[in-house]
Amino acid sequence: MKNRKLLLFFLSIIISVTGCTKSDKTKENNNSNLDKNISKKSTIKDINKTIPKDAVFSINGQYIMKKDLPKEYNELKYNGKKRFLSRYIYLKIVLDTLKDKEKLYKNEIRKAKIKKEQELKKRGVVLGGLEKFIANYDTIFNTIAYQEVLKKHKDIKKEVNDFYTKHNKAYNYPNMAEIAHISLNNKKETNRILKELQDKNLTIETFAKNVEKYSKDLKTISNGGYVGKVGARELGKDNFNILWKAKENNILKVALKEKDYFHIIYIFNKYPAHKATLEEERENIINFILAKEIKKWKQTSFSKANKSSKVKVFDIKVDI
Repeated sequence: MKNRKLLLFFLSIIISVTGCTKSDKTKENNNSNLDKNISKKSTIKDINKTIPKDAVFSINGQYIMKKDLPKEYNELKYNGKKRFLSRYIYLKIVLDTLKDKEKLYKNEIRKAKIKKEQELKKRGVVLGGLEKFIANYDTIFNTIAYQEVLKKHKDIKKEVNDFYTKHNKAYNYPNMAEIAHISLNNKKETNRILKELQDKNLTIETFAKNVEKYSKDLKTISNGGYVGKVGARELGKDNFNILWKAKENNILKVALKEKDYFHIIYIFNKYPAHKATLEEERENIINFILAKEIKKWKQTSFSKANKSSKVKVFDIKVDI
């Protein structure tokens, strides 16, 4: 009996010690997990603390702050910010990988910027801060793409000559006029705006401002309403005859109706019927030959850059 009691006593001690060991291990594991969770939360807090207060987005750890953007950015509403950032981040991603190309083609980029400024000035367009900001990056990317594709065409001069010869008849131009327009779908409003413009000492800058304010043609609204060269085929014979008799660098005194729209026209220049020379068409032909390749080059360059880029947007939600 004594031996049995002694055996039970030892067994109780063993069970007690074993239980304590398991309990301690469980506590130890729980404490370890708790420490990990606390550590994880602290890390997240630390990361959030490292994001600058006015950061708009980051690419590969490089922060773009509100002070890095034109002041008009803060005045934009949500959708405006979304449109702006979508375009800017796209350009920033790709151009960050093309810095060597930007240096290589700096002279061509400078010339392209001057040309763009001259075109806008001719059309009376004054870009806002955000538009100018984006236009600058657009010009850089477009110029790099153009030059990269162009250098693959070892004998572009021959290509241009062959193209001009093949499409020779297409360069017999009829009477044409270079115009900009304000497109409207209400006759009463058209007459009111036309009267207002005729009462003023009209400049192309004033016309461009009215395009932005009133025109329904979304394709030309950001370019001062600029349409380009048109003839009787585009406007109709009667409308074009009215336009052809008007003065250059002036507004047409009547609005032209086409289908359901009324057009207030500004005439830059008139070009009598003529056969365009190879030299006159050279730049247009090169642009036409390279257009598809340039588009593909830009798409490929962005896709490649985007794969290796880590982008985080902090100010608003943007799909990239």
